[in-house]
Amino acid sequence: MKSFLKESYNIKFDRIDKLPGYDIENFVGSFNNSKYIIKKYPYSKHIINQINSENKLLIHLNLKNSIYPKPIKNRNSEYFEIYNRGKNTYVVRLLSFLNGTFL
Repeated sequence: MKSFLKESYNIKFDRIDKLPGYDIENFVGSFNNSKYIIKKYPYSKHIINQINSENKLLIHLNLKNSIYPKPIKNRNSEYFEIYNRGKNTYVVRLLSFLNGTFL
């Protein structure tokens, strides 16, 4: 996944750690002194619609207050990327990392 993220987001992560999660795979990626949340979903049109809606909401919320994660654009100025691994297809997106405790 590191090479995919470097290619898609131009970020060369030093480290990627899996986080606890429920329905999707969540990771925290670190490079230099920056951190990002990496979210990996099984591909579906429904997921893409959900991601687009969530991103619009997060962008809107961040216009007034920056206490929410910010969606990160890839090299193509999109907020998600399609990731093929073997026979599986995923939707991957990056969000800014916010320090806190997982509930």
